[in-house]
Amino acid sequence: MNRKHFIYACLCCSMTLALGSCADHDMLHSDVDMPETLKAADYLKGYDVLSSYAAFPISISADYSTLSEDNVERRIMQENFSELAPSDVFGHENAMKATGKVDSVRIATIAKLASDNGLRLFAGPLVSSTGQNATYLNSLIQPNVMRPDGDDGGYCIKITNSALCDNAKDAQVAYTFAKTPAVEPYIQYRLAFMVRGTSTGTVQCATYSNGKGSNFTPTFEVTSDWTRVELMNTMASGISGLTSVLFNVGLYVGTIYIDDLELVEIDDWGYEATGNLNTVNANLDDYETTLASISIHTDHGGFEEATVSELGEGYDPLATYVEKTYDEKNTILSGCMQGFIADVMRNADGADWQVLHNPIDATGAMVMSNGEAALPGEFFWHDYMGKEYAVKAFQYAAQAQPSSSLYISQDGMEYNTTLADRLVELANWIDQQGGHVDGIGMSIDVSTDSVDTNAISNTLAKLAATGKKVRITSLRVDVPTAYEDADLVEQGNLYQTIVKAYIDAVPEAQRGGIVVAQAVDGSRPTGLWDATYSRKHAYGGFVKALQ
Repeated sequence: MNRKHFIYACLCCSMTLALGSCADHDMLHSDVDMPETLKAADYLKGYDVLSSYAAFPISISADYSTLSEDNVERRIMQENFSELAPSDVFGHENAMKATGKVDSVRIATIAKLASDNGLRLFAGPLVSSTGQNATYLNSLIQPNVMRPDGDDGGYCIKITNSALCDNAKDAQVAYTFAKTPAVEPYIQYRLAFMVRGTSTGTVQCATYSNGKGSNFTPTFEVTSDWTRVELMNTMASGISGLTSVLFNVGLYVGTIYIDDLELVEIDDWGYEATGNLNTVNANLDDYETTLASISIHTDHGGFEEATVSELGEGYDPLATYVEKTYDEKNTILSGCMQGFIADVMRNADGADWQVLHNPIDATGAMVMSNGEAALPGEFFWHDYMGKEYAVKAFQYAAQAQPSSSLYISQDGMEYNTTLADRLVELANWIDQQGGHVDGIGMSIDVSTDSVDTNAISNTLAKLAATGKKVRITSLRVDVPTAYEDADLVEQGNLYQTIVKAYIDAVPEAQRGGIVVAQAVDGSRPTGLWDATYSRKHAYGGFVKALQ
């Protein structure tokens, strides 16, 4: 059987077919001469599955789409690893819906996959300053609204976008006028409306009629305060009835509220030549009419909703907006954190958990906003709950699953040993304040041409000196961009060096495990298997260290 045909057979094999007899032995019965590079790697065929060499968990990180489909890569994972560490299932941004409910279906799917195959789960992170559904969290701490008696606040357009695009027009919501305004080509028009958002960001507007249109200028900044926006447009050729206005929100992540739409013709001297051409439902307080006017025009996959707001969320000139106090925000977010952790952990019983991830910044201080605007997915729990947010995260996790091992983790410690000192200090402080940290995790992301193995060994020793469990929460070894076979051999040697450093530094009773970042080579050759599902020198180096 030639290599091409055998690989195809592997792709079609059943769940019960052992991978060791498939891709790892793909040249065993070939009649052609074996190339020297394959002869050099022939020793790999004699190895057993990876997890058979380890007395501690060997985990594999993978995304939901890979884990939820029956394919060769997933079967390699099932055969060779003792744990799954899903990369995009349990984190806040992935698990928390716009409604505030946890996506239990995805979690249950992965939990069942692990259980059916005798695998444990290493899940999380549950709390971090990145990878959060910041749109939902920010919506919880919006200002309190004070209104006169009998004032209901009305409705408005509500748009929630959760993913940043390359261009504003990659995500568009159309507001179609209930009665089409008559307009003239080459004449200037002013679009005005009230707008506010749960985060700051840039939005653009455009005209749209039967496939024709042009942008309003300028783009505008959304803030947390209601602001009147005025935009100008010279109507495009061929438009005599303006069907819709497009709100281009591809560069905005969060929820925006839009109210009181006004379209006015402007004469050559800059004065209003007409009244409001949006003559039906301009204040958007007719719920059904407003709902019928809203549609998604272009969707990059980040829209969570484009609809009518709740009653009272519209612009209200009679209302007073009062910022919530620190205590109010603390109480609200503490309850949200507790509920989220309980719901996620309830759906994956028996897992070990990465509870708190990257709480330390590059300077060694606790991560905070420091007055800077948050990026998409960023939410700084410390700003609203103080340092105690770290304690609460572990307390809530322990309440939800008392028998699980709970970890604190940090990236960047493979190069910066000072981060390890700060993380150990924080873990000890959490213990003193009534939380309990069972283990500490470090990620290791290096290349054969950029690595400090002494720093890795020193950091592992510092973590082990706490007496807590120690995990490598992500292990990835890359090679130079223009690599040769010799670089892949060196990659295997470096995998061996790092795994051996872990075993040497961490006593057996404290070995929480190692998470391999990538099983099969993708855009970069960082896996233990290549793109044809054959074992690499990286696999051999890993096994040699375990032996």
